[in-house]
Amino acid sequence: MRKTIAKPFNNGLSINLDQLEGPLATAVFYLLFVLVTLFMLSNLSYGLLEVKIPRPNQIVSGPAHIYGPALLKEIQKPSYHFERVHYEKKNFGGVHLDRISELSKDQFEALLLNSVPKNLRQRFSLYIPIALGMAEKYQVDPFWVISVMWTESHFDVYARSHVNAMGLMQVLPETGLFLSRKLNRPVTKEYAHQMIQHPRFNIEMGVYFLGRLREKFGNTRLATVAYNMGPSRVRRRMSMGLPVGVRNNYLNKVRGHYRLLTLEFKKQVMSKPRPYEMTYVVAERPMTFIDKLVAIDSKSNTALPLLAKSQSLFSKTYL
Repeated sequence: MRKTIAKPFNNGLSINLDQLEGPLATAVFYLLFVLVTLFMLSNLSYGLLEVKIPRPNQIVSGPAHIYGPALLKEIQKPSYHFERVHYEKKNFGGVHLDRISELSKDQFEALLLNSVPKNLRQRFSLYIPIALGMAEKYQVDPFWVISVMWTESHFDVYARSHVNAMGLMQVLPETGLFLSRKLNRPVTKEYAHQMIQHPRFNIEMGVYFLGRLREKFGNTRLATVAYNMGPSRVRRRMSMGLPVGVRNNYLNKVRGHYRLLTLEFKKQVMSKPRPYEMTYVVAERPMTFIDKLVAIDSKSNTALPLLAKSQSLFSKTYL
């Protein structure tokens, strides 16, 4: 019986091995096998198609065994990151701030804008990027920052209190002078008075001060009261054993605004599984290009079929 081997992608091409003698026939056979293998691997992008082009909500990893949404972030729009903000379960609603990065900056800003009353949205929209940028810079809870801003000024840049606190975050001139020095911007009292009237500096000082108070008092509740009453008065009450933040109208307002601002975030983001909880991880064993094509027998110097080791070469681990 005549034996033939045909290449399926080349119409009508066949080779009669009866016309070839032993070593030559073997060489031709392995040459054809290598060519077919190269063709298959080129279509499969060398077995790494899943890693190079991840599908939506699919998390993949390569030799470094990266688990989670790291690779997907490369193809997403820029987002805000608050992974280093201390998580509080009791005081302000237990919001997972690290999940803010699952939204793009535009999406998160739109979510916050739609969480405030319609009559405040136009004012608020002017300062959302600044407020979130400063909150990210100093790693302060952005919902808390905006809740305080909402309570202090209702997003009115020209707001001024009876004690001469100014701007969006209602910073006192004396506090502005103190904070400017802490921010390595030593200025005169007159210039500090001008700075706190500028929206960007006003927001930065307020955000920095909130973060400082949060660090000093250890929780958001006491820090909120201290922002309103002053840290000295809060410490004095604590040293005297008096209650702090009990039946406090200012604290209740900030908490109420915090609940409104986080309501949609909890529905749209926190109610869903994290991206890597909905997917599997593909882990490729690191190999060289030559290893994936053929395995060389050092004794006979003969190319061995790749299919003999296909299971180890293209094994996938599903977690």
